[in-house]
Amino acid sequence: MISLKEKVKLSILSFGYTNVREFESLTIPEANQEFRTEGINLLQIQNGYGKTTTLYLLRSLFTGIPIRSAHMEGYKYRRDGKWGGDSSEIVRFQTKFRIKTKKGAEDFTLGLEIDPNENEQSFWTYRSKLGGREEGWKPPPEFVRLFEGKNRFAQLFLLDGETARELNKYAGADLVHDSIRQITGTNILHTLVGDNGVIETVLEKATAEALGSRGGKERSLDATFQAAVIRKRELNEKANSYKERLEGLEARQGELKLSLDRNEEELEDLTSGLALKKDGWLTKRRILKEKTESVLKSLFDPSISMGSNWAEVVSFHGSQQRGKLPKAVGRTFFRELQEADSCICGAQWTPGMKTHVNLMAEGYLEDRLMTYVKEVQDAVSRSDGGAETIGTLMAKLRVARTEMQESKTAYELKKSQLPEGEREKLRKMSEELGGIEKTIEGVKILLEDIISTSDEYIAKRKLDQHTWTGQKISTSASKVKKIGNMKELQKVLDNLQKQFDETGEAMIKKAGAEALRQILETTLEGLGREIKIEVESKLNGHLSNMVGAGLGGGLTVEISDQGLRYKNPNGEYQDAVNVASELGGAYAFVSALNSYAEVSLPFVLDTPLAGFGKGMVSSWATLVPNTFDQCIALINSLEREGLDPYHGGNEYSNWTIRREREEIKLGAPQEGRMICDPSYENFCVYEEESHERQGGGKI
Repeated sequence: MISLKEKVKLSILSFGYTNVREFESLTIPEANQEFRTEGINLLQIQNGYGKTTTLYLLRSLFTGIPIRSAHMEGYKYRRDGKWGGDSSEIVRFQTKFRIKTKKGAEDFTLGLEIDPNENEQSFWTYRSKLGGREEGWKPPPEFVRLFEGKNRFAQLFLLDGETARELNKYAGADLVHDSIRQITGTNILHTLVGDNGVIETVLEKATAEALGSRGGKERSLDATFQAAVIRKRELNEKANSYKERLEGLEARQGELKLSLDRNEEELEDLTSGLALKKDGWLTKRRILKEKTESVLKSLFDPSISMGSNWAEVVSFHGSQQRGKLPKAVGRTFFRELQEADSCICGAQWTPGMKTHVNLMAEGYLEDRLMTYVKEVQDAVSRSDGGAETIGTLMAKLRVARTEMQESKTAYELKKSQLPEGEREKLRKMSEELGGIEKTIEGVKILLEDIISTSDEYIAKRKLDQHTWTGQKISTSASKVKKIGNMKELQKVLDNLQKQFDETGEAMIKKAGAEALRQILETTLEGLGREIKIEVESKLNGHLSNMVGAGLGGGLTVEISDQGLRYKNPNGEYQDAVNVASELGGAYAFVSALNSYAEVSLPFVLDTPLAGFGKGMVSSWATLVPNTFDQCIALINSLEREGLDPYHGGNEYSNWTIRREREEIKLGAPQEGRMICDPSYENFCVYEEESHERQGGGKI
């Protein structure tokens, strides 16, 4: 781990906006001021004013990756004819940075210009070392090395709630593991041994050369091998295409959610309480989801699922214990069976019988079976006899469903009171959002079919149907061309490699490349295991101090092939945790990674405290400043109230981004140009009365 004093230090000094959605012309902080480079910067911004927009633009500047052309329209100015902005003009966003190395400090600025009308955009860079402003994305080398093209990595340090939740889903596994590799520098080695890496290319070429002049069976195997190599490249291209599509869809999903929220907030004066009704519906929907997951989990308690038959199950379990059945089933059972003098049927064992049992055992039993058996046995042992019935659980679920439906109906009724034109606009956006969310789920399944390494998933989806010809791995080129999963395709390639006669010059090259790959894979496996253990330890160290998650909640986190997985105090996996725990786990993970970074990174957060209670807010307020040199948090006024005991101190700087003619306590009307208000007094009371009017409370 690199000491903070030894690190290159990167800080953000300011943001600049011109014609960006809600921003006319604005610098944050005010001109000639800078963000605090040590401690926390709180930017209080209403929902809909530009928090998420800022985060998306920052990611583009950090990585040098342009905004998707299909999304350019979403960044242009929205208040034509009012306060000085112009939707026909170019959208401009810039960020001033400071990077400190052993050689000294350098200030530089990266800018992005977007012309939505012409569907064009460009980067520019200002560095005194370059002689001033130059076109293009040209930050210092240390910055380039860490961030260029690494959008997924940048998401961890430019973090929003959606990314935080993604870390705790199967889809977030790549983000978790890729970020660990990138920040520890092992990603370079992984590119050597990975798919389409240098070593893989050498192996394919050597194998093809060795088979080229052969006839008969070898020629047929060569055709299958070439088909498998081509199919592997096709699947890699498909997977990358799906990943890119997902990024685009999820970006559009975020923009639509932002637009819906913004439009509904703008219409509050037409139908008071619309946003509040929507929040109520979404809260009830979340509660219903949590209760559903809880009921499903409870159904795995045998005392509940077995109902009136429970007494018989307990009795049977006792007889099992008394009967001292073999501790292991599967291979262990068959091995112990053959060690006896005779078969359980009474016949004497013969060599042929034992051989037949060995050959057939795998077809009848598998290792997972005993795991399931033991889980059920443990569940029986732990069960308290069934405090609730399926009937009572379902009754609670029906109540939650009814409450959710009533809340949704109230929201829809309130929305129906809008003018027809406004209803139609919201309807179209909602329909598009629903379609995108459905498409996202479909693309995720297509991607998972290709990249999944889970035997259970592969079997469930029948992705192994073309891998086998009878009991043997297929050598048919026509079948190989139909394989749609990378793990299954690799089985075919590995089997073909074993069948090739490894003689001749080409095979010597192949043997050398294979030996190098094995050495690197063994090294990376060991290194990865050590890094994983250390990151997990640091992660759980941070999480243990978070009230409601680790502290009091007893949750721990495991870095798995399924992303970040939570365990309860009994060591059982929690498939669902509350929003606060999800965010807490994400912060703890990023904090753990930060200790490995070669650069002390700024931490930029969009709505960082959503769903937090007071205890979790306290934990956050302790964790972040103690882990990161600089934090910039884009918060709303409810989050500010949760931070009341902390902001205003020596470690905090505070600004309110608001309209010039807003009533401070009300946060309305939304009139006047956007300004950066440095007043701490205004910061502390902004939107205070609107919370009281809407029945809102502190976090």
